[in-house]
Amino acid sequence: TDPKTGLANSSYWREVAERELARARGGREPLAVLLVDIDHFKDVNDRYGHLVGDDVLRAVSNGLTHGLRPRDFVGRFGGEEFVVLLTGSDLEQAKHAAERIRSHVADLSVEASNRREPVQVTISIGVAAFRDSGHSLHELHVAADTALYAAKHAGRNCVRVAEGARQQVLDLTSDAGRVIDLRSQRTPID
Repeated sequence: TDPKTGLANSSYWREVAERELARARGGREPLAVLLVDIDHFKDVNDRYGHLVGDDVLRAVSNGLTHGLRPRDFVGRFGGEEFVVLLTGSDLEQAKHAAERIRSHVADLSVEASNRREPVQVTISIGVAAFRDSGHSLHELHVAADTALYAAKHAGRNCVRVAEGARQQVLDLTSDAGRVIDLRSQRTPID
C-alpha cells in the first residue's frame, strides 16, 4: 500500500493487473488501463508546500475512485501519476469512465491544512484497452502513456484514447475526431 494515498503501490498494482490480464486473455473479456497525471503538480508543491501537495495527492486519490465499480483497481504509480485498471471495460466504456473521473477531480476543492482557501487541480488521462491498444501490460502502459502525453500536449485537463498498435491517439476535443500519430509529433512539454 502507498503510505501517502492508501492506494495500491505500483508493485502490487502490477501483480493484480497481470493476473486480471491473464483472466481477460483466457475469457476473451475486455480490460482497460487509465494512466492519470495531476496537472502542474510541481507548481502546487512550489507554491503551497509539500504538505499541501500531500493533501492534494490524497484528495485526487479519493477522487479517482469516483464512479468506479468495486472490481476496478486504482494504484499510485509514483509522484503524481496514478493507474486505474478497469476490468470488463472496453475502450468506449473506459473512455467514459475516464471522463467521469476527470470531471469529478476538476470539481474538487482540496481543503489544505495550512491554507484558508481551497486548492483546485485538474488531471490528464490516457486510456488504453486490451487488444485495441496492446496485448501485454507493458504495451498497454506504453499506449496509455502515449495517450497521456497527448492529453498534456493538448493543454491538460482532458482525456485522450490510444488506438491501435501504431500508438495513434483519438483527439476527443476535435469535432472531426481526427487521429494523430504521436510517434512523429513528440515535442517537449513545459
